[in-house]
Parts: sequence; structure tokens; C-alpha cells
Amino acid sequence: MSRHEIIAEFCGIRRSKPQDDGTNSIWFVGDACIEGRDSTTEITGTIVPNELTVGLTYRFYGDWKENSKWGRQFKFEAFSVEAPSGQDAIIAYLGQCKGIGPSTAAKLWGLYGEN
Repeated sequence: MSRHEIIAEFCGIRRSKPQDDGTNSIWFVGDACIEGRDSTTEITGTIVPNELTVGLTYRFYGDWKENSKWGRQFKFEAFSVEAPSGQDAIIAYLGQCKGIGPSTAAKLWGLYGEN
């Protein structure tokens, strides 16, 4: 199997279902926004709930698949978060940290900016 990677902003989950393997994981289909493309890319994979944050950019590792019902999808096996840049991404990144919600993250942006 050839291995590819895409760098994309996570835009949300469209549908999901719990896994029956005794873990807390879910299989999902979601949207990712790749810079320079007008439309979203459909991604699919297995994650722990709330492991991906809308608005953050990730590097997804996997392969392109053709689904007979849904069309072309990127099926990832692993991912890593990219360093956030810009106001929205930094606020989303800070907002996922324990004890820091969206309001506090926005206040921290107001105090420190991109530094």
C-alpha cells in the first residue's frame, strides 16, 4: 500500500459510529480543508472522541480510497497536529487545553497575540 500525507484544517465530523472493539474509539467521516482547494476533502479514520479540534491543522497519513457510495476519500491511519498560526488557529489550539476554554483562549490572544 502506498502511503500519502495531506496537510489540512479539520472542519468537522459528518457521521460517526462507536467501535465494537472494547476501546472508547469512534470511526468517523469528516471534512478537511486543504489550502488552495475550493471544496472540502472527505477524510475517514478512527479516533478517540474529541481527539481532533475543529479549526486546527493536522498532517494526516494514509491513502486515497474510492468509496462506491461517497466517492473519493482520504483514509488516514495516523495524524499529527501542525503548529498553529494565525488568530483562529491559535485560539482553537489553546481552547483544547485543559482549563482553557474559548473565552480564555481569546483573552490570551488579546494579551499576547501570535507571540
